Amino acid sequence: MKDSLSIKKRPSLRMRLLKTNLAIILTYFLLCGFLFVIAIGRLVGTYVDHDLDFLLTEVSSNLNQRFLYMEDVVKSVRNSDDLMGFLQDSSSAPSSEFLQEELIRVMNISSSANRGTGSTPLVEKIFLFRENGSFVSNSYYTLLYSEVPTTEQKFISLWNTYRRTDKRKNRFGGICYSQKDMLYMAYSVLDENMEEQGVIIFELNSNAIRDVMGDLQNYEDSIWMLYNQDGIISGDFTADAEAQLSELRVTQPSKPYIGKIAEHSYRIYTDKLCMQMQLTMGIPQNQASFILYNSLSIYIIGFIIILLAGLTSFLLFTYRITKPLQEITGKMHEVKEGDFETKLPEYDSQEFHEISHVFNEMTEYIHHLIKQVYEKQLSVTEMELKFIQSQMNPHFMFNVLNAIGLQARLDGNEEVSNLMSTFSKLIQAKIYRSDTEKVPISQELEYAEYYLQIQKFRYGEKLSYTIETEDESILNYSIPKLCIQLIAENAVVHGLEPKMKAGHVYINLSYSATGIQIDVIDDGVGFDEDGYITLPLKLDSQDTNHNHVGLNNVHNIIQLLYGKSYGIKIYSVKNKGTTVSIHIPLDQ
Repeated sequence: MKDSLSIKKRPSLRMRLLKTNLAIILTYFLLCGFLFVIAIGRLVGTYVDHDLDFLLTEVSSNLNQRFLYMEDVVKSVRNSDDLMGFLQDSSSAPSSEFLQEELIRVMNISSSANRGTGSTPLVEKIFLFRENGSFVSNSYYTLLYSEVPTTEQKFISLWNTYRRTDKRKNRFGGICYSQKDMLYMAYSVLDENMEEQGVIIFELNSNAIRDVMGDLQNYEDSIWMLYNQDGIISGDFTADAEAQLSELRVTQPSKPYIGKIAEHSYRIYTDKLCMQMQLTMGIPQNQASFILYNSLSIYIIGFIIILLAGLTSFLLFTYRITKPLQEITGKMHEVKEGDFETKLPEYDSQEFHEISHVFNEMTEYIHHLIKQVYEKQLSVTEMELKFIQSQMNPHFMFNVLNAIGLQARLDGNEEVSNLMSTFSKLIQAKIYRSDTEKVPISQELEYAEYYLQIQKFRYGEKLSYTIETEDESILNYSIPKLCIQLIAENAVVHGLEPKMKAGHVYINLSYSATGIQIDVIDDGVGFDEDGYITLPLKLDSQDTNHNHVGLNNVHNIIQLLYGKSYGIKIYSVKNKGTTVSIHIPLDQ
């Protein structure tokens, strides 16, 4: 439990400072920004509501100005003695040149009042009918000769429809007829006694009305309805809005108000126009919010830029101030990895300067102590290595000399036997003075092959051997001296010598994932147990010639030189053979 707590990851002081201060600054900025936006929003919101109200009233006023032209035409006809005389005297010819001139003067269809501020006239044609169906007309655009009959027939049809309508309730209003993009408004022309003397029919261009309402239609989902007592004349609205028309007619405040249409909040304005027409308009309340957002966006963007600039400056400043903490942590990790020569730089602040000074003194002292201990340990390792190799070198040489001497004795050549004994004593001093720890692998293979040749001379056909190399570049690397020879000797002496039949030694050199692998394989008697053999091997004090001292020495030398990751591994199958694998790094 104690160990698990000790390795628990703790938060960095530097990150804690950054997060805490960042949270404080961010909270402060956001609070100030929220209050600022609220204050500006209330101020701008008042102007937005005022602008929308002004838009609604202005659009209504503009449309009313266009319809005033129609009202002026009706009044002018009533005030024209010539036109009223024409309506009252059914015997006069309707196409007289004087009457047509009077009609053009009175109606003035090309006036700016009809055109408005655009180029599209509201009224394109005007027909004045008498009770007997005769008429006079005026058109904004000159009609083609082929268009005249069709146009006259259309207006006569409208006049007949109007005549069949109960006109008494509409004496002060008009009846609307709609065909494609055109609207037709029919009004009775009354005399001083309020008696109908004729009918005037206007052809209106619906696009001219929509042009006037264009400013309102810039707002998404806005609605408008132009209607009289008989129903809707024109507009842009939903079915739900049309269903609420009766309610909107009743509610007619003198100024725009907030109301519900189809369960949505609208800024609504209803106004009475001339010619007994009314106009109801509505702008969704969320459009006011959208306008408010657009008005506030510059402030919001400015606030965000200031916030980001402030946070960036704060982070850079805090990062610079706390940078020594990161450097100290990094240097401590370097010390943990064994680099005791690392040093901290000098700092401006007093606290970090003291930490740097004490840290540098501490690492310098530790380095001094480690260096002393390391040099002592290195001396001990070198002495141990020399001692092990001093056992290996004579072991190899003496076996060679003993083999030759034994053969000479078997042949009855005592002189050669004595010569070998004397030679071994002469070179013994030379071997112990050898200071070469490593040799090229190519040279080590020569030692092993010399040994196997001598043993083959001794055993004859009972011994054979093979040496293979996966890649010739392996031969350029180094290996502790006599390692392969000792393994080969162990294979012959302990593997093949006790075997009754002929035996074979196979040496193979190849690259491994971590360096070089050298396999020495024999088909001898093997060890007394199957599988991998644990090292170091137990030595038999009673059998000095067959105690596997060579295997232990090779394993110890490799680990002393290269570390615990390297050495030898032994795999044996009783009465089938042994594989000894040498693992060394790429040592150049």
